[in-house]
Amino acid sequence: MTDARHLYKKITESKDALPGSQRKVADYILRNGREVAFLTAEELAKRTGVSLATVVRTAAGLGFESYQVLRELLADVAKASYSPTWRELEDSWRNPDSGDYFGMVVRDTIEALRHILTPGVAASVRNAVEILDGARVVHIMGSRSSRAPALSLYYAFQQFLRDARLLGTMGGDDLYENLLRVREKDAFIAISNGYPHYAVQTLDAVRFVGERGVPVVLVTDSMSNPAIPFCREVIHVPGCEAHFSLIPLMAVLDAVVVGMGRKRSDEAVDSLRSLWKILIENGITMRPDEEDKRRKS
Repeated sequence: MTDARHLYKKITESKDALPGSQRKVADYILRNGREVAFLTAEELAKRTGVSLATVVRTAAGLGFESYQVLRELLADVAKASYSPTWRELEDSWRNPDSGDYFGMVVRDTIEALRHILTPGVAASVRNAVEILDGARVVHIMGSRSSRAPALSLYYAFQQFLRDARLLGTMGGDDLYENLLRVREKDAFIAISNGYPHYAVQTLDAVRFVGERGVPVVLVTDSMSNPAIPFCREVIHVPGCEAHFSLIPLMAVLDAVVVGMGRKRSDEAVDSLRSLWKILIENGITMRPDEEDKRRKS
């Protein structure tokens, strides 16, 4: 099976040496890899406003034997990273065939979790933990549908990591000011979910820090994500097939939190116990014995 990181990295590293019109085609391929996988050379030429010969020369200039070979590699990636489209989500809402939508959702979610329970995903999670554990500061970013998972990861890290920061919460006005503070000794974890409607802000941020030498961990539902060429590690989390769900993504993020906690177990336990004590003393959470009293009463 084609490794998407290597494929897109090869295109990214080769395109800058191409003439302007060919570079335009290469950029289109990076942004729309899943679509290009099913376009003829003539169709791609029409989409990019160049000649057929330019498309053929672009494939050769990127190091592929032919445009057909490039298409087949892109198709491998597209098939391996299938995620439901918004139209399929609409169909799941409109389908009148069965009233058991609860059962459908549960079964579909269980199947999605089975799909991510693979040695490949487990290895990616371990690699991600190693990158984050060696960082001076861990920066987290997710926008739109990925904002809630990013916030959840940030909250979990805050329980035991001294230097975890959440970026992009104030919109785009101050984003680059914060990105300029991200250093090579830091790590950047980006959550870019929801193929094909990826948040441009997150893609731009990954590219910006990645080009500055910052190790980036990307969590995404498609290996045709345009941010992949700028990442040190990619955790591929395909979504559910019949409905939209964050559960597979959250399961992977939970594994990252557990991995980080184990890496820093003594520090993590001490931090949690100190936090619990402060929360109880300030009346923010109940004491365990208070809950017992409530139950008995």
